[in-house]
Amino acid sequence: MPVSEAKSKNNAKWDKENMIKLSTAARKEDAEAFRAWAKSQGLSVHAALLAYVFEKIGKSRRQ
Repeated sequence: MPVSEAKSKNNAKWDKENMIKLSTAARKEDAEAFRAWAKSQGLSVHAALLAYVFEKIGKSRRQ
């Protein structure tokens, strides 16, 4: 079932008020190696990076 336009707008508003995007650039060969490592661990790149951030700030994913 598609998300309504109102729900989509509400989600975008919430994200704007509560979320910040973190990003980085890496050499192609390094990024590909990290992608391969994450896949070998059964993780997406997003999940692997988020787990690292949470580990460093002492927060569990569930908090």
